[in-house]
Amino acid sequence: MKYTICTVVNDNYLEFLHYFTKSALEKCTNLDKLIILYTGYAFPDDGLYQDSRVKIVKYHQPIETQKIWDGGWEKNVNLKSQFLRDLAVDSDQPIFLIDVDCYFLREFIDVIDPTKDIAVTKRDNIPPYIASFVGLIKPKSCLEFIDTWRTQMASITTIPKETRALCQTVAIMGKKLKIQEIPDTTISCLKIIPMAPDARILHFKGKAAGDAAHLLKKRLESLESIL
Repeated sequence: MKYTICTVVNDNYLEFLHYFTKSALEKCTNLDKLIILYTGYAFPDDGLYQDSRVKIVKYHQPIETQKIWDGGWEKNVNLKSQFLRDLAVDSDQPIFLIDVDCYFLREFIDVIDPTKDIAVTKRDNIPPYIASFVGLIKPKSCLEFIDTWRTQMASITTIPKETRALCQTVAIMGKKLKIQEIPDTTISCLKIIPMAPDARILHFKGKAAGDAAHLLKKRLESLESIL
């Protein structure tokens, strides 16, 4: 089953994007397209992005962010679900929205149930879902899900919003769509040591608000420890 991966990236995350893209092209053997929405100023001249499977979409206006969860950060997060919806309207193959601070260990399509409409990341703690990996297995059937997700995000007055709104949306849409719940240890694995044996995708998730550059440096150090 061929599929599309999409992600959103600003200038702060370009180093992550390099490893995200490199690992996706190398490990995701069924990948058809990798579509990147870029919200920064000057996209790097890196031959990696010349691969025929990669498409760069430049946002019309650069978005700056200095702190985790500041206004620019929130705008970038909001664009993720809108970008996903825009792609879903015209797609006849599965689309996976995956956070750019992820690294692909191996192909993940084997854990996707083609009889389902959508795949979400399930975790044992609260909240029970996380928005780092959302898969539209049947994209055109999932437009209402995305619209509901975005409506829920708009109604939340405190940050962060994306994951909380996703949890609300799963509860609302659970009877309308066939939703596959995939363990975070498989597609959004946070632990490197010991790493879950079924891990397909590692997620170098931020855990606190604060200076973006400092927190990203810590996360990159974790990523580099496995390279």
